[in-house]
Amino acid sequence: MTVEAPGVVAGSVARMGSLERDGWLVGRQVLPVELVRRVRQPLVEALRAEGLVGPSPVGADRVRWTGGIEDARRHRNGSGVTNWYRDELAFLPLVQDGHVRRVVEDLWGRRALLWANTAAFLKVPDVSSPERMEWIGHADGWQNDGIGAPSDHFDLWVPLTDIGSFDGSLAFHTGSHVARAERYPRTSHGVGPAQVADEGWEVAGYSVGDAVLFRPDVVHSSAVNTGLDLRIGVVFRGQVADLPLPPAAGMSWDRTQTMSTTESCVLALLATRPDVGWTRRELNRAFTPPGMIGRYLPLPPPGQLSRSDVLGQAVDMLATRGAITRADRDDQADDGGEHSYSLTETGRQAADEWLAAPTRLVAELMTVVPLRLALARAARSDLAGMVRSQMECLDQLAESAEKGLSDDDEIRQGWRRATVHGCREILTAADSATINR
Repeated sequence: MTVEAPGVVAGSVARMGSLERDGWLVGRQVLPVELVRRVRQPLVEALRAEGLVGPSPVGADRVRWTGGIEDARRHRNGSGVTNWYRDELAFLPLVQDGHVRRVVEDLWGRRALLWANTAAFLKVPDVSSPERMEWIGHADGWQNDGIGAPSDHFDLWVPLTDIGSFDGSLAFHTGSHVARAERYPRTSHGVGPAQVADEGWEVAGYSVGDAVLFRPDVVHSSAVNTGLDLRIGVVFRGQVADLPLPPAAGMSWDRTQTMSTTESCVLALLATRPDVGWTRRELNRAFTPPGMIGRYLPLPPPGQLSRSDVLGQAVDMLATRGAITRADRDDQADDGGEHSYSLTETGRQAADEWLAAPTRLVAELMTVVPLRLALARAARSDLAGMVRSQMECLDQLAESAEKGLSDDDEIRQGWRRATVHGCREILTAADSATINR
């Protein structure tokens, strides 16, 4: 894999850079080309059925736009780029076996987890796009729903067509995650040669198989599309694997990445009744606010996917991973509970590992830790060993809480200390109950 970081030509000077300093970098031919083409095909077929695209004489990895201005107006948002195909299932060939995640990890140098926040973006040729003047440049805000800093999150932009620098490419105001410009002037149709020459913007051309990794807080925009072909790209978003996935992350279809908290909860729940199994209805009930999971860890919060959607995808993913099996239940006649789910040996091992692993994030000490204790007790797991492991982790967290972090104020530092102390009391009570029993 060849990594260029960013490997951009600004004027006539080739410049190399880094994600930390510049906010973005490029990976050349890091994805299997045939997989990218497979993802592109149904998207192009859908547009062709509307009479909007046809073959491009320039090359097989380009798509000629045949629509008019009114068609472009229907297929654009406020930035002139259409958010299209938001269903992650459309990008399954690139996601499910870890291709995208591994590219991110190779470019980033950090273990990564994907969110289900994925969409394709279209950029029609300027000659077919409604004339407008707009502010160029924006930084993303989706990462604010996560845990950690913007530097703990990423965007991976994957071109599904070959793209020249000014064929609707992606433009960056390099270093703007560190220092923003005083203003980002209005322009027509996006970043053009004038902005690259005079305002510090940089663009590059891409081939199918390339990918661009960038920080969500670096200012970026679409470049002008001076050609005749449609630009199609897809963005994948995610975070560092050291932090837990928040509910806003949804459920990625990457069956090779670390299990989400929802998946782990399902496994630990199934471990409490290994001989009988749980029906889908019973699982749903366990995740409601008064249920065994929901009383400790409400999921998801208001405004996110419905509880049944998140749980349903978790069950499907666990089946795909080979962690659970499904069997018919003769005593359940309704559609919501006619199947029973049980652990495989792989699932049992994963449940044991999750229950035994200490929680290292202060924000989860009063939610995930008591949840694990309750599930471990119900599953008759090694509760004493779990308490001992978490206590050792608390010693480290307590030391960190006393020192405080660089961005801690007095309120946050006090909260960290109180949370660690409260979790220690919970563990002490659980340990005493174990001994008394």
